[in-house]
Amino acid sequence: MRDKNAPAGDRSGFFKIGILVLAIATVIMAVMLFLPEVPDTAGPAESAAEASGSAGGTKGKDKWSEGDVTYNGKTYRYNTSIKSYLFMGVDREGSVTKAKDSISGGQSDVMFLLVVDKAAERIKTIAINRNTMCLVDVYSEDGTYQGPSISQLCLQHAYGDGMGLSCRRTVEAVERLFYNIPISGYIAMNLDGIRPLNHSVGGVTLTVEEDYTAANGKYEFRAGETVKLSDDEAYVFIRSRDLYEFASADARLARQVSYMNALVGQLKDQMAASPGKAASVYKAVEDYTVASIDAVSLAEKIAGYSFTEEDMLQLPGKTRMGTQFEEYHIDEEAFFELLLDVFYTEVSE
Repeated sequence: MRDKNAPAGDRSGFFKIGILVLAIATVIMAVMLFLPEVPDTAGPAESAAEASGSAGGTKGKDKWSEGDVTYNGKTYRYNTSIKSYLFMGVDREGSVTKAKDSISGGQSDVMFLLVVDKAAERIKTIAINRNTMCLVDVYSEDGTYQGPSISQLCLQHAYGDGMGLSCRRTVEAVERLFYNIPISGYIAMNLDGIRPLNHSVGGVTLTVEEDYTAANGKYEFRAGETVKLSDDEAYVFIRSRDLYEFASADARLARQVSYMNALVGQLKDQMAASPGKAASVYKAVEDYTVASIDAVSLAEKIAGYSFTEEDMLQLPGKTRMGTQFEEYHIDEEAFFELLLDVFYTEVSE
């Protein structure tokens, strides 16, 4: 079944999606801890919402801080030393430009939530499936609000300007999905940022976890093989999938996670050897990015924070075939337990 988000007339077997924008998280993780959020081109009201502590504008509801949570006989309290940031890969080519209307902002086909615990000096990430079914705010072509819809999360970014407005609306949708846990900032990067990102670190070396052959047959990756990805190989490895194969987005997400883990280690080593590396990496991709945070200064501090493969988590759930298209349905109980584990600490009575 063809994915509903495939471009009309595409016969390549590839699905041109956004990129693994979390990869540049290693450049800015420390920055987010020590630097204030930087307003983008939002209007006055929207900028005020971001300044309140939530990049999406939950307008001070702070449901996460209303009291302790009791679950299975144990009591949990929100960890106030945590700050969270959303990273998005957007299926738009070229450098960042304003969308022609309010439905052409591009879909956020890659989403990772970066969770930074300053007190514990620890970082966790949560990979979010693009097809996660949740509440999405729908707008018309001229920007008129049409109301909410239960749809794939990746569609929310399309309803905006392809820049800050699209990002903030996506942040709001993710905040709702995560029980109104606040998100303090975001970075989004367009499709064509993959090659310069990979090039800026001299190519990423990783061990392939599952066999994968690109639809055109030009690129083959074999399980157990250790490869140093060229810029073109990284582009295919991260963004391509067989759109006629059921749940191919799930397999692609696994490749993206593998790439991110390899890049994290590689960048940390390079940054330890050269404090200016963070700035050079970000400069390589800045034309393809939209961000509400400063992504340069103090990036070398990332070396002091713990991050292992065990800290890379995924939103629990299962892909099902909907009436027409694939849908990812969250396992609500497992998701709630994940929230308690990542965002809360157990407290004694």
